[in-house]
Amino acid sequence: MSISMDDVARRAGVSKSTVSLVLNDRPGTSAEMRRRVLEAAESLGYTLPAPRTPGADTGPLSDAPAIALVHCVDEEPDIDPGLTHLYLSYRNGIQRFTQGRNISVMLVTSYRDGNPETLSYQLLAQQEPILDGLILMGPGLRPTSQLIQRVLDNQIPTVILGRRWPDLPISSVSQDHSEQAHMILDHLTALGHQHIGMIARPIDRTYDWFTWRLKAFREILTDRLGQDAEAYVSIETDVAEAVTRLLAQQPQITALFGLNDHIAYQAMRAALAAGRTVPGDLSVVGIDGAVKAQVGLPELTTVAFPHEEVGYLAAELLIKQIENSNLRNGRLIIRSQLIPGASCAEPRQVN
Repeated sequence: MSISMDDVARRAGVSKSTVSLVLNDRPGTSAEMRRRVLEAAESLGYTLPAPRTPGADTGPLSDAPAIALVHCVDEEPDIDPGLTHLYLSYRNGIQRFTQGRNISVMLVTSYRDGNPETLSYQLLAQQEPILDGLILMGPGLRPTSQLIQRVLDNQIPTVILGRRWPDLPISSVSQDHSEQAHMILDHLTALGHQHIGMIARPIDRTYDWFTWRLKAFREILTDRLGQDAEAYVSIETDVAEAVTRLLAQQPQITALFGLNDHIAYQAMRAALAAGRTVPGDLSVVGIDGAVKAQVGLPELTTVAFPHEEVGYLAAELLIKQIENSNLRNGRLIIRSQLIPGASCAEPRQVN
């Protein structure tokens, strides 16, 4: 029976990600942790698989590199139109990089952990990897997923999109979620807004960026404005209910920060339905630049990033990893920018 990284983690009494960090000689673990992992690996006779190199007679890499763009999903379907636009932009960027190059690109849709009946699962669960590299995106993408652990176990060159996992030895191309939140909130405070509400949904907690954006919101309201940040956060499945409840509890609010553009536009509709004008009574802002302007609503003020460029850079980074075994992983951060819209203005003076 072959020994896996899971076996080493159980023997050492640590997480699989810690084992990966130690065996890949990455920082982030204590000397005691390293000792336990190395002793466990030695006692079990486990070593990392040798990286595949160009020209090796082990797969398609000796001809054209074969890569896949994998859309990882949850039990709950994607419900934001902005995500569809985002994923298509990523794909377009990948195609732009690979066009004219001798690279085979496969699109794998609807991959879900623990769903072996699907073709996508069977394709990626092959004992011998049939692909030279993977680009991963989607709401089902998490550090603890089976797919990520398989990637780490088998040293498959991989790039994740839109996520930042500094504790794992895996490549990524992402926006800086904390920077984006600070940019949009800095814009509101510079306009003079002192009472700002945040709107999100329970499903948003499953995304990495929820934590980063909520942390930035708390820092701005607590440290800069001296507010009780928790009293200004409303998380409901129905965005309209979240807006209605928050404005009833905190009528002094002059601006709403939607966790993303889709939520921001929903919040705008709810505010208008409640008799508030936008941006006269209430400014509304979002993040991502992934949703087109909505008919009958002011154009949204948002922080955007070049979505297609994320896909292009991911494909470029992945091919570099495939072609150069000395490149373990890399992390690229895309520049974001504030896009002013008609949904945001200075707060109205109250006499």
